[in-house]
Amino acid sequence: LTGAHMVFYALLRGRDVRSAFTPITKKTKLSNGAYINHGMYWAAQELRGVANINGWNHEERIKKFLAPFNETVTEEMLAQLYEDMPDISPIYSNYGKGIAIAETLIATDERDSKALWKIIEEGSK
Repeated sequence: LTGAHMVFYALLRGRDVRSAFTPITKKTKLSNGAYINHGMYWAAQELRGVANINGWNHEERIKKFLAPFNETVTEEMLAQLYEDMPDISPIYSNYGKGIAIAETLIATDERDSKALWKIIEEGSK
């Protein structure tokens, strides 16, 4: 399974996509410009690529992506959930508001995922 499967599964269950991911908190990664939401962002991009009906080799990609769901999820369901997926933009640790968010994440001892996402939300305002 990939990160895109985690995003898709969260969408299937009606959960917040962030529930499947923890933001990056390691000082060296944040200091070197990693996206704070790196895993979630790239997983969402992968799901977008799979759901792109105009993409190259579309049928094979869809079949391979949906295989772990044992035909309980259809291509139509994938398309609908893709349409409902929230926009996930990268949060840069070395640009704009992301700098302050990264500094806060580095300074905190918090490791609870929900609390970390709350720090990110507050810093993004």
